[in-house]
Amino acid sequence: MLSVAGLTKRFGSVVAVDDLSFEVEAGHLYTLLGPSGCGKSTTLRSIAGLEHPDAGRIEVAARVLFSSADRVSIPAHARRLGMVFQSYGLWPHLSVERTVSFPLEVGPRRGRPPREEVRRRVERVLAVVQLSGLEDRRPAELSGGQQQRLALARALVMEPPLLLMDEPLSNLDAQLREDMRLEVKRLQRELGVTSVYVTHDQAEALALSNRVAVMRDGRIEQVGRPREIYERPGSRFVAEFMGNPNLIAGTVESDGIVATAHGPLRAETSGRRPGARVVLAVHPERLTLREAAPEGDPLHPNELRGTVVNRAFHGDTVEHVIRVGSQELRARCDSSTSIPQGTEVAVGLPPESCRLIDD
Repeated sequence: MLSVAGLTKRFGSVVAVDDLSFEVEAGHLYTLLGPSGCGKSTTLRSIAGLEHPDAGRIEVAARVLFSSADRVSIPAHARRLGMVFQSYGLWPHLSVERTVSFPLEVGPRRGRPPREEVRRRVERVLAVVQLSGLEDRRPAELSGGQQQRLALARALVMEPPLLLMDEPLSNLDAQLREDMRLEVKRLQRELGVTSVYVTHDQAEALALSNRVAVMRDGRIEQVGRPREIYERPGSRFVAEFMGNPNLIAGTVESDGIVATAHGPLRAETSGRRPGARVVLAVHPERLTLREAAPEGDPLHPNELRGTVVNRAFHGDTVEHVIRVGSQELRARCDSSTSIPQGTEVAVGLPPESCRLIDD
């Protein structure tokens, strides 16, 4: 288990991490997600011992690694945590086998495992990451995905109480990155290692995590399960960062009804009082789309009349941009629906998919 309390880190006048607190349950993968400069990598580096915080407390498996109050700061090499960097940091002259065994062979002599134990652990972790049979190869002789698995194996062979991963897939191409998401998830679940994962990629966070913490300006804006964060954002910032939904400004008119510039729309108002200013958020894939005659075609409840102004084919989906009044909405449909530019359409906003955010 990881416990971080009151963590603060400044760089001159810039507060990179601002009184940050969170906990990670044993065996869970916890993702710090956010844009560049939000403090997620500084948080990870502080846990690893690569940054010295100005204040706070860090515990891993009930062992205090840092405490400003108690003046405790264990150096990085003595924390015995696993770390996977964005650049992998593989040594070009070492074979796969030597790369993985190296962390077990460089510690204090009294703490090193016996040679037979080193061999057993190396064989086991190479089998887990599916690199068995490649023991004699150098990193340059491996594919990008194999290099990534090698970096993971080097971190896992130490059997660390906590695995830290700093944007480990960002150097891979799109298809390989998608494959490696599943691989990282498989490894983490199979080994049950408690992990903290840093990324700015929403898809990675949603696919990998037990819990996601969305960060902004050194603080956690919202934390929760991936589906909760995606479907029930607690702020406009989280909503926009987690999927760039359609946002429609409005005012609560009555229970279940929001007045907007496009007319009244039904949504779950969650006890908000009439007159409360809100933003209605609905993801593009939740909108419905149908062709509609400009005159004489009555709209269904929660439908808006608009005109397709653009469309883009994405393989399994087609994204339509629809102008509704002075606003543009995006609807992501399956590939069987492709409506030409200039077509009059009715855009449906299912009430159960409309989430309200306080404005």
